[in-house]
Amino acid sequence: MLGRIAIILLSIFVVMSGYGVLLPVLPYYTERLALKSGVVADEDINYHIGILTSIYPFFQLLFAVVWGKLSDRFGRKGLIIMGL
Repeated sequence: MLGRIAIILLSIFVVMSGYGVLLPVLPYYTERLALKSGVVADEDINYHIGILTSIYPFFQLLFAVVWGKLSDRFGRKGLIIMGL
């Protein structure tokens, strides 16, 4: 039982650390790509970075309630596996 929980926690850790590594680097990376092409304006770069960084927390906020209700109805084990 403890081994299964450790695997689930490890996979969640990997996902969150990937998001934590990507988020600070994303503005610099997109700015370099946009400046290299010379087609995109600075305002558009800022807008797209804001959209990209806010999509994940927004949908996590929306679907946390849905996943909670589904896990109460069908059980957590199957939904966690499906989410992974």
